[in-house]
Amino acid sequence: MDDVECIIFILLSHLTAPKTPILSVGEFSDLDISCECLRLLRNCCAGSRDNQLLINKSPELVQALSELFTNCLKYSDLSESQNQHESNLAFQTLLRCAMQFVGNCVVGCSENIELFWNCLFSVFSQLLSCGDPTLRSYTCMVIYNCLTNDHLDQLLDNDHGWSVVGHILANLSTGDCEWGLYIIQRILTAPKSLKRLWPSIDSVKKAHLLDVTFLSLETIAKDTNQDTVAVDTTNILFISELFSSAVEMLLNPNKDSLDLPPRLLCQMLDCLRTSSSVVSLLSHLQGRPHLVLSSIMLLRAVHSPQSQSKDNRLEESLRKTESAYRLKKDIVQLLGNLVYKHTTNQDLVRESSGIPLIMDQTKIDETNPFIAQWALFAVRNLCENNAANQQVIADMKLQGLADDVTFLQDHGVKAEITNGQIRIQPNYN
Repeated sequence: MDDVECIIFILLSHLTAPKTPILSVGEFSDLDISCECLRLLRNCCAGSRDNQLLINKSPELVQALSELFTNCLKYSDLSESQNQHESNLAFQTLLRCAMQFVGNCVVGCSENIELFWNCLFSVFSQLLSCGDPTLRSYTCMVIYNCLTNDHLDQLLDNDHGWSVVGHILANLSTGDCEWGLYIIQRILTAPKSLKRLWPSIDSVKKAHLLDVTFLSLETIAKDTNQDTVAVDTTNILFISELFSSAVEMLLNPNKDSLDLPPRLLCQMLDCLRTSSSVVSLLSHLQGRPHLVLSSIMLLRAVHSPQSQSKDNRLEESLRKTESAYRLKKDIVQLLGNLVYKHTTNQDLVRESSGIPLIMDQTKIDETNPFIAQWALFAVRNLCENNAANQQVIADMKLQGLADDVTFLQDHGVKAEITNGQIRIQPNYN
């Protein structure tokens, strides 16, 4: 019998002793000896495939660990208010050691992943809701390293899986769970994962989920050399559907209250405008005419709130969470990307009376300094190879050119007065 087998034998003798080990707390107790054995096994399995496989051949140890987790959670109070109590600290240490051991057993060892996933899946939710941030982090580490496609489906397709993901999202707000962030990022790469998860989580967790989605998309948008997209296309399209539905709901005059927190609407818009800056995602968004129409509707509502419904509920709600100025800029940026070299969307904006609305954003506004630049960008893209859109702008009432014509030229728009009319076209110089 080698050293690892001896440690396993000693650990099993204490975990399976007639006297329940977790109820024995004190000097040289079964609990203390079990902790030391788990520490030794944790170190032995780090980077050693032979030792990992040796654990795989000890099903009685895996079963004993399963009972250990269940009993510790049953007989101890690991809430945040109680985790400094002496006996709870002992249980906490035991669980930390056990989870670290499991983590080293599964890393790079596919044979152990299924074994320990089945062993721990039923207690993940309890471990993630305990008051010990270190234990929560170790639990997330194990979950992440066990995330095969089948296990990902388990998290997304049943009540217990939704509970696990919900606790991970809740823990993200504490800022102490980097492994939890990795899990959510991994979830975003799965097809239709947002659609499967969305109905099961509350608005606060939805906000955390959209935050992670935005951060992932922002990383892609900034890294032009990145070949893979960290958010599956189906998830981006689902956000576009959510956004359109949210706009329709917010602008419905028959609604007595706003069911959707405006913050979520702003987060959806953040995700969509950032996605539209990624070449591999833009074409998918451009094929969604409802997104163009919803963006125009929202821009019109924010730009002229007095013309919408029976009150200014939208504007008032936005003031509580987000600047309406920034919202306008983001909508214009999204529209500018959606019409880029896309004749159907260019025509759709014109047919929806969106061109005058976008032109109205070209005014230099010190309270919203970037909107004019994005509006000019949108105008340029609307006019490119589209004579009908150029004519709409040409037929607008003459009020004179902007004071600084070079400002227009610097942003790709050429403007001049010919025969009493303003002529605007892309500036290729």
